[in-house]
Amino acid sequence: MKPISEWTPVERGLMLLIAGFGGELDAFEKRAYERLLKDIPGDIVLAAMERLLKEAASGRAFYPMPRPHDCLRACQDEIVARRAEAMKAGLPDCAVCDNERWVEELDKAGVARLRRCDCWQLRLQAADAAGTLLALPPRSSKEEDG
Repeated sequence: MKPISEWTPVERGLMLLIAGFGGELDAFEKRAYERLLKDIPGDIVLAAMERLLKEAASGRAFYPMPRPHDCLRACQDEIVARRAEAMKAGLPDCAVCDNERWVEELDKAGVARLRRCDCWQLRLQAADAAGTLLALPPRSSKEEDG
């Protein structure tokens, strides 16, 4: 077994889930998690695993522990939360649009048109830096019910 310092984020996250849920994984199950989560940044994977532990502590049932698709959805939820926070935080108030994010301009014909303020682009860049959304199928009603 390799030292903990050499574990991948997915392996660390799986150990966190195993410790939290008391489950076990065989080599095939471990590989399923690794294949599904391999392209997701490690800090997001670890935060998603912690998110799953908090959800379980709040009453969400996983049997015997979260499956790979639960982990992938938790990664998506973490990315969405980080993007939303990045859109809200860290940017000064805008004097051009008064934080409405739209600016009125006259086109060549003298017609007033709305366009996104430059501050909106800065917020989008901050959100993109926080993480790119994953391509997931829509949630089924079964998943939403818990």
